[in-house]
Amino acid sequence: MTGQSSVVDGLATTFRDDTGWQDATAWDSYRRGRQFERGERAVGSYPQQFEPTAVTVERTELLVTPDNAQRRLVETLDDADRRIAVVQPTVGGWDEPLLRALRRAAKRGVEVRLLLSDAWYVREENTRTVERFREWAERTDTPLSARVAEPAGRYEKIHAKGAVVDDRVVVGSLNWNEQAATENREVVLLLHGTEVASYYGRVFDADWQGGTGDLPLELLGIGLGVGILAVLAVRRVDFGEK
Repeated sequence: MTGQSSVVDGLATTFRDDTGWQDATAWDSYRRGRQFERGERAVGSYPQQFEPTAVTVERTELLVTPDNAQRRLVETLDDADRRIAVVQPTVGGWDEPLLRALRRAAKRGVEVRLLLSDAWYVREENTRTVERFREWAERTDTPLSARVAEPAGRYEKIHAKGAVVDDRVVVGSLNWNEQAATENREVVLLLHGTEVASYYGRVFDADWQGGTGDLPLELLGIGLGVGILAVLAVRRVDFGEK
């Protein structure tokens, strides 16, 4: 995989810097005197419709928060001219930078879709967010759509955090809210290429359709969530020079 070394080096440097700072505590020291409860095992079984696929990525950008990720993602959204498809467990406030960028794109005529989780702990909040986006789109006559996911038994909940923006794909750990973007350490890859965008676009389309249609659903929470690992680990992925 040509061109991958700069991404791996960047991740390794970020890890070394963070673990070397004064606010990093070794696990054996942190757990001393504390008690931890074991969580429930995940035993759900769901259909798999999208197989792991080797695709060509033409260029990769490594982004981290709070350093540069939000700024670069806003630039990417502002550069879109055809489509933006975003999947998130939930999103931040109406006037935060990433959501403002979505509305700016819709005003330019870009097709914008926002898919949010139906998990019980965010369902009411996400329903209000979807309603506000729908009302705004109707009032401004813009091509923006928003939905709360309908898994229909094909996965448990959305935990994916990513987007397809024209021929670019965003994958990583970043929740699209101001706290995560400005206070947390999050890692994001911005993948450039028609093949990778086409693959993730098909997965998003299936999840967007959800329980409202006949398209099969993939576990987009797995698809996008492990995408960052697949890009780094699958030997057949072909990276162009950065």
